[in-house]
Amino acid sequence: MFLQKYRKLISIIVAFWTTISLGLNYSWEGSFFSHFDGNSFLYFFVFVALSVFFNFMLKQKVDKRTIYFTAALAIILSTFEIVGHSFVNCHHLEFLGSKIAVIKSFIRLVGFSSILFSSLIYFYIFILPWLKNQPINIDKFSFSNKKIFLISWGVIFFCYLFYLLKFWPGSLTNDSLSQLHQIFGLREFTNHHPLIHTFTIVFFVKFALIFTDNLHYGVLLYSLFQMITMSAIFAYVVYFLTKEKLPFFFRLITLLFYALFPIFGLYSLTMWKDVPFGFFMALYVVFIFDIVVNPEKFWKNKQNIIAFVIVSFFVGLFRNNGIYVVLLSMPIIIFFNRKFIKTAVVSCVSVCAAFLLWNVLIFGILAFQKGSKKEMFSVPLQFFARLTCEKGDILSLEERETIYNFLPKPQSIIIEKYKPILSDPIKGMFNQNYYDSHKVEFFTFWIKETFKYPRVAICSFVNNSYGYYYPESNSNCLTPSGINVSPTVDKLGLQNKTFFNFSFTNFFLDMSYQHKNLPIINMIYSDGFMFWIVLIVFTYLIIKKKYKFLQLFAPIFVLWLTCLVSPVYNEYRYMFGIICSMPVVCATVFYKKDC
Repeated sequence: MFLQKYRKLISIIVAFWTTISLGLNYSWEGSFFSHFDGNSFLYFFVFVALSVFFNFMLKQKVDKRTIYFTAALAIILSTFEIVGHSFVNCHHLEFLGSKIAVIKSFIRLVGFSSILFSSLIYFYIFILPWLKNQPINIDKFSFSNKKIFLISWGVIFFCYLFYLLKFWPGSLTNDSLSQLHQIFGLREFTNHHPLIHTFTIVFFVKFALIFTDNLHYGVLLYSLFQMITMSAIFAYVVYFLTKEKLPFFFRLITLLFYALFPIFGLYSLTMWKDVPFGFFMALYVVFIFDIVVNPEKFWKNKQNIIAFVIVSFFVGLFRNNGIYVVLLSMPIIIFFNRKFIKTAVVSCVSVCAAFLLWNVLIFGILAFQKGSKKEMFSVPLQFFARLTCEKGDILSLEERETIYNFLPKPQSIIIEKYKPILSDPIKGMFNQNYYDSHKVEFFTFWIKETFKYPRVAICSFVNNSYGYYYPESNSNCLTPSGINVSPTVDKLGLQNKTFFNFSFTNFFLDMSYQHKNLPIINMIYSDGFMFWIVLIVFTYLIIKKKYKFLQLFAPIFVLWLTCLVSPVYNEYRYMFGIICSMPVVCATVFYKKDC
């Protein structure tokens, strides 16, 4: 074969091309050869290492199915990398802005795709088979499944206690204060923050106030409840993986991930709707995993079905986008479980009925206010604002008046407020009253202007979402400062107290927030990288024709899509449901039984 005959030469050429692509800078001006930052001996070592690696990989016999799907994935990931780099540096589609930019983008695409393709093939045919063959149990750590659950629960909860002792009585944000203000009548009750979460806070705060007038104890009770529930659900994940005979090393990593990853410790005591949504999402994905591997046993057990309906209900209510996660994944579950279609349909209909009854009760009978429509309109409002910034001088009078009707501010104010990676400043100007009586005009204008100015529409959308698929963007994680609210916002006098300042806790906090630039470790905090892992696992399952597991990815992909239209380009808590579910997602590649 041609590849084998000229293997070494091809390896050298591809290695050289890849090294060149890594040495390209991101300046779009000057001559072509001024676009390289290769004055480093490190690139020589990279070139040699890649030559050896590519030569080794060309020796391997890989089936066409693996090659085709892996190549497609490598191109997709490389495209994410190129697009992300472009928007980080200039907020535009500059990688297509000139002949030199197109050439540089092509060099990068081929180079990145080459190294990603080879690395993924190596991972699929060498690393994963080796990991899958690791022992299921190690004798000295062999316990009953019940003990595994209790031990895991204890370990995870114990680790979270360190954060509570440092940030007693819990961690609050401005969102938390907004909900507390609703409870004490300082703000109107609305569903902007899901009411089921606000009601949960009400229960613990009001219960504490029966015995004391100190609000801190209400916050403490909520923190303890959330810590106990979160650690119990994560322990159940470890128990489930043990029951399904996943390799010991994988279960141990899962336990350590849940126990030691500082984001979980901090979030466990943070009064945020995203936290219960995240751990209920993990439980929801576990149930789908169980449906895949034990369909008959699952659908014939009434307790499983009731639990599945309840968890689905919670996932749908603890975040306002959760209902899309559940409702859009239900048809996929029904499709893959046609053998048990009656039970599956009844379960899904029960969930839908529960949502309907909740809405009738909350918004109909009790007449609570729904959240503002502007929360759903980050994409069109950012587009209107960017259109005003970039094309304001050439827009017709009618176009400008339409924009100002929905964003009733002078052009200079819109330009000043527009932030390409955050829609909140623009959403704050949205004219809800005008929209309520001109809904058709809003959507008609949005669609018409999108086709008229597609480049502006694309740039606006990508700017506000690239962090969810570009690994190198800086994720917005919770700052480890406990009650992190503005004194002008806090009217309740809440403050933190540190009982013990453990070096154990400080080490992980420092690693998270002061050393997030450490290679490899920093990727754990990347929304984009987490989504890359999802795609890598998803592709592997397609290659191996494990199609039934694909239903497990329905809620994952739906949640990710909702992140793309969220108010900010990169927010870790918006992806928290996916982060919590990562061990279950990754477990699919280690499951050995046929299903």
